[in-house]
Amino acid sequence: MQFKPAICYKMAHVTHTEREERGFVSFYEAKARVWRFYASHLYDMCYVSQSSQPKISVEAVVKRCEKKTVNCESEFYVTAKNSNAGSQLMLWKMIVPSMKMLQWDSLKSCTQSAEPRYKPKAYSVFCLERPTTLVGMKVLPQNRDIVVLQSTQKEIELFNCSKMRENNADLSCRRIPDCSLIGLPSAGRGLMSFNRLRPCQLLASDVDGNICIWTIRNREEARSVVTAETTILASQTMGVRDLSWHPLHISLFATVGDSRKLCIWDMRSLGEHKPALVEEVHDATATCIAFNRFNEVLINTASEDKTIKVWDLRCMKKPFYAIRTLTGEINKMKYSNYMESVFATSSNESVFIWDLSQIKLTDDSSPVEHEPLFVHGGHMGKVTDFSWLFCDRHYPLSMCSISEDGPIHMWQLNSYAFLPARKVDRTDAVQQFKPVKEVQSSSAASGVKRSKAAKLQRSAAASK
Repeated sequence: MQFKPAICYKMAHVTHTEREERGFVSFYEAKARVWRFYASHLYDMCYVSQSSQPKISVEAVVKRCEKKTVNCESEFYVTAKNSNAGSQLMLWKMIVPSMKMLQWDSLKSCTQSAEPRYKPKAYSVFCLERPTTLVGMKVLPQNRDIVVLQSTQKEIELFNCSKMRENNADLSCRRIPDCSLIGLPSAGRGLMSFNRLRPCQLLASDVDGNICIWTIRNREEARSVVTAETTILASQTMGVRDLSWHPLHISLFATVGDSRKLCIWDMRSLGEHKPALVEEVHDATATCIAFNRFNEVLINTASEDKTIKVWDLRCMKKPFYAIRTLTGEINKMKYSNYMESVFATSSNESVFIWDLSQIKLTDDSSPVEHEPLFVHGGHMGKVTDFSWLFCDRHYPLSMCSISEDGPIHMWQLNSYAFLPARKVDRTDAVQQFKPVKEVQSSSAASGVKRSKAAKLQRSAAASK
């Protein structure tokens, strides 16, 4: 990434200067100052909420924005810890200015050092209190009002959030869940996944590595209890650190874990409780897994040995890509909703965005160091989760990320700096992306100048 050397140099300079003038300045304080200084060059939009509660998980209600000149709305669910040894489920709503306005602000701030005029707005719709400590949250893809919460207890709670938008809704910790899912032998670990192709089918795991599958049918009454249809014991799963349904195959899901192996399971042959495919993919414990949403044979795995590998399920002898990162353990990994070759990972206090189209194929299985497309370094605590906000060409690199230090970051990368197909000269692009009102005002001003010039010419001709 071309900005990284400048950021590191500036960080050292600011820290040294502040130490001379004001005394000792912490590393995180200097990092925050440098990040704010370069934010106008790196982002089309960046909004940071003021919150001190440690965040656990986030998932956005992915929407499409059909027009580039129209403001877009996004909603996302966030779980957080509170001061009473409990947790909270919050629904946030964000109104984002049109991409044309955001790009105009970004170009103008880079060329003229102007303050942004078009800023996003975000606010909390509701906040549900829970008495237990939440460890995970998932939203039903077919109905974005259905949310399941996993805590340190054995059962999983299901809530219909459409009832919580009312003014007189009960949002206290005494609220009873609409449905309870039971079957896990141990406490939850936060590992859950909904099947995007088969409605209301949930996959979850506990701290011991046991896996359960539920089908939540519409005929289930409120306050009901649903028992797991299928249970796979930890002795067969070989430890689970992450799991996911295949986005393009209705009966396949994958798991990775302490055994350093990737397991592909087929629902059609689960009677024997054995995976359909088992391959050792890393030299250390595998921590993350992510299916490509557009290519059915590509799957990503990450490990504690700071490596990311992209595999072809048709041939598992060696990976397509083997990337070695310079940070710590990777705890989350998700593919983009819109761009086939782009995926994101989180590690320590940063979110990394990778583009496979800019990475060369490996000749062997040895990992090679590659620079990411972008590094979001605005968090001061460990990043716990992130989610892509939109699924359209106008907001291709927009994301919401959370961390243990509390604030919620909602940001959109500068398209001209990080998308090669859209790179143009910033000075020439300012006039192209001016808002309509400013274009009209500039054209009116030029018309006044032309009329004055014409009057001067007529007066000069009359004097002759």
